Amino acid sequence: MPTNKRLYAAAAVIASVSVSITVGEFVLLRFGPPITVYRELSGRPYPAVASSYLPITLPPLMAYRHKTREFDVVYNTNQLGYRGVFPGMLEKPRLKKRVLVCGDSFTLGWGNFLADTFVHVIQEGLGTGYEVINSAYRSGYSPDSYYAYLMREGFALSPRIVVIAI
Repeated sequence: MPTNKRLYAAAAVIASVSVSITVGEFVLLRFGPPITVYRELSGRPYPAVASSYLPITLPPLMAYRHKTREFDVVYNTNQLGYRGVFPGMLEKPRLKKRVLVCGDSFTLGWGNFLADTFVHVIQEGLGTGYEVINSAYRSGYSPDSYYAYLMREGFALSPRIVVIAI
């Protein structure tokens, strides 16, 4: 196939995909189900707060109720600003091993009770010799903020394993 025909074919494919995506987005926005999460969050308190070096973080001792048509959950943070029991203190207990889990809303357990989060399930599976720390939103919500968090706060917790859930 001559080069010009290949360029025209590639341009036609790109144009048709672009038009299809644009039409699909229009149809979904106009006729699809409402996107309730963003509507619910606008103008209401959000479970995260501003940070001096991260886009967001979780405040200590927070109790945030998140009620939608699908769920009614309260997100609680401990005295250090983490969802869950751990860490109870910055210094790692001598006979414990720590696993630090960084992640976004899936790791936080958006819409789930604490016992239903995968971080809690890992804690239950590993048992009492481990502290599995859910640093979701405490460490921001993206890989660049996880890195900044680890350098500034996360490694001070002395984790044996760091999990980045993407």
